[in-house]
Amino acid sequence: MTTMLRHIVGLTGLSVLALAAVSAAQPQTARADVPFHVVSVEVVGFPKPLQTAPGVDAGLTRAFFVNVEVRTKDYDALPPSIEPFLYIGGRELRTYEIDRSGPSDILRITYFSADTTLPADGLPMSLTIEHMRPARDPAYYTGRANVVRFTRDWLKPLR
Repeated sequence: MTTMLRHIVGLTGLSVLALAAVSAAQPQTARADVPFHVVSVEVVGFPKPLQTAPGVDAGLTRAFFVNVEVRTKDYDALPPSIEPFLYIGGRELRTYEIDRSGPSDILRITYFSADTTLPADGLPMSLTIEHMRPARDPAYYTGRANVVRFTRDWLKPLR
């Protein structure tokens, strides 16, 4: 009986060690948000409608663009299967272009929205893979220290 108990305790100990080793080997969950810096904001008119997707709409004649800079290592650490979106308050902006031609440690990303209405000053901004969370749970973002807030001072003249 004592020998059997020792075997059970020994096997249990080995199981715990094996589980700890497997857990340590699992990749850590990537952060959901990426720190960013706003470079510019603009509303652009197109002489010929811009087709966003085949058959979806007749194309955009104007769009709202926000250019941001992020650290390459922060952006590339995100899961590749989930595209990060930029949010201004609850408004979602999608990726238009990623420019990797600058310094290797900085990416310039352009986000766009077909809604050309300018957001109100002071709305919190976030670059996240948690799609629509800023709209569903604004307190999560507004309560953060150092949250980026939208300002119309970034706006370039209409072109």
